[in-house]
Amino acid sequence: MAEILGINIDNLNRAEALQRIGNFLADGRQHWIATINPEIAVKAYKDKKYCDILNKADLRVADGVGIIWISRFLGGGLKERIAGVDLIYDIFGDLKKNAGFKAMIIGAEKDSREKAKENLKKLFSHIEFGISLLNIKFSRGNNGEIEKNNKENEEMLAGLNGEIRKFAPDILFVAFGAPRQEQWICDNLPLLPSVKLAIGVGGAIDMISGKTPRASKIIRGIGTEWLWRFFLEPRRLGRILNAVVVFPYLAIRYGLKK
Repeated sequence: MAEILGINIDNLNRAEALQRIGNFLADGRQHWIATINPEIAVKAYKDKKYCDILNKADLRVADGVGIIWISRFLGGGLKERIAGVDLIYDIFGDLKKNAGFKAMIIGAEKDSREKAKENLKKLFSHIEFGISLLNIKFSRGNNGEIEKNNKENEEMLAGLNGEIRKFAPDILFVAFGAPRQEQWICDNLPLLPSVKLAIGVGGAIDMISGKTPRASKIIRGIGTEWLWRFFLEPRRLGRILNAVVVFPYLAIRYGLKK
């Protein structure tokens, strides 16, 4: 395990992570997974409450080449980047020998949810997929979290939880974006008894749907996917600067002080 800006990240490769997830699905208990990228790490550094939530996850994987590079620079040596979108495909591929699982997507835009469901059904016919019919737009607190004690938010949460309980998924993909998705999972997973595995997937649903084209394996392999995303979405400049400038500065300073 490596500690990056206060977040404890599991030192696993994709095969090891998948084996642990298989154990999660087999043990009958509830588990959740956080995918940690540099932007999330910066948010957590600035918000201890969010950092504590992330550290409650049963598995935290390094979803960002910057996390890997910094861990190696500081001597932690995380084995491999495990992107959220790859993890989704890996999980369903591994479940081919166990037909009967149900998975549900909540969050993201309606078109992305529907297209992602359609694309996943084509690849993994052994899984039953569902999506939320609600367009969830929570009012946000000062740190971007879901604002509690807000009547509109409470009504949306009640409706969403009702949809999830009705479909009764085994696996739940939550695409509210950070930090809302992790906060929501931490608060609501105990209320959803069918769910054995919840994962905060951020923008992975947009990639699965085809809304956001993914960089080639070569670009991902050399660690410049962030540049690809900037060319596709120049409005992401602030987020990219957080990932490629602010994150390494903070992470190295934090690591060297330990």
